[in-house]
Amino acid sequence: GINAEYGVSDAVGWGLYAARDFTTDAFVCRYTGQLRGAEKDEDSSYCVQSAFDVVVIDARRFRGLGAFINHSSQPNVVFQSIFERGCEQLLVTALRPIERGEQLLANYSETYFGEETAESNQFVELQVNEKLMF
Repeated sequence: GINAEYGVSDAVGWGLYAARDFTTDAFVCRYTGQLRGAEKDEDSSYCVQSAFDVVVIDARRFRGLGAFINHSSQPNVVFQSIFERGCEQLLVTALRPIERGEQLLANYSETYFGEETAESNQFVELQVNEKLMF
C-alpha cells in the first residue's frame, strides 16, 4: 500500500503526509537522490548528510517522496543510513506513532540551514501542526 503522499499546505507549501497510521520505528519511505561530494558552494536545499562526512545525498534532480519532508526541531521521522548491495540508502522511519494525514517532519539541524536562516525557520515551525485529509 501507499505509505505517504505529498500535498500542499497554505502554511508551508509542499510537504509529505502520512497516508496511513505508523507505529514507532516503522518504515515510511526512502530518501533518494544522487550521491555527491559535500562542497559548500553548491545548493544544499535538497541534501541530506550521508554516513560519510564528505558525501551528501542530493535530491535536487533525482528525488522520491522523501524529498518533500519538511524540517522541524520536533520531528516525527528520522533518516537512517543502511548499505544495500554496497550502495548507501536512506530509510525514513517513524520516531513515534504517526496518525494518517499528519505531516512527516525531520530535523535537518541548524547546520543544514545555517545561522542566517534559523530565525526565519521558526515561523515555519509554528505552522506545520496541521493534517491533510485523504
